[in-house]
Amino acid sequence: MSGNATIVNEQTNPSALPVVVGFVSIPPQGGHDHQDLDQLSTSLVSGGTSVSDSAGTVLGSSSNSSSFAKAQDVCVLPVNGSCTAFASAIISQANSSSGRGISSSDAQGTSLLGLSVGGTSVSDNPPPNTTVLLPGIGSVTLNEQTCDGGGAPPCSGTTSSGIRVRAIHVIVNNPNALGIPQGADVIVGEAHADSSHP
Repeated sequence: MSGNATIVNEQTNPSALPVVVGFVSIPPQGGHDHQDLDQLSTSLVSGGTSVSDSAGTVLGSSSNSSSFAKAQDVCVLPVNGSCTAFASAIISQANSSSGRGISSSDAQGTSLLGLSVGGTSVSDNPPPNTTVLLPGIGSVTLNEQTCDGGGAPPCSGTTSSGIRVRAIHVIVNNPNALGIPQGADVIVGEAHADSSHP
């Protein structure tokens, strides 16, 4: 069993360590970790208040964990006073539970509101793994959901399962006029949870 959450993970230079904001995690034996931030500010992301949290419990024959990352007024890749990707409110939530020969993990509680990409509005709560191309920059994936071991939800197994949820994931894979290094990878609102039992 494990869990973690991060508000921002910004990798602009593959040869350097990423900038990580609001990281929380719990150990395999369970526990709780929590962080509150008044505002976000990195080279490529700004935003208002944010909260990251992870909690988990291990019992004799079962375990469960739940993690979330939430933030308000998130602006990713600001350009000339506007945002390449914007959300008025995001919650990435990952939940996992194992016991009695069944393990399942889901993203229930995840919410993305007030979205826009490249200046165009995007419907609230887009389906999992919605990708929007950013001409001359790369792409943004909204509500990215991946099962541990690969694949898209539903995430299940007989003895273990896990899920990773990312609200906004921008990949810069084109040379661009913004001066953002090719290969830059920016994740906003990530939550992970997994569980297992004998």
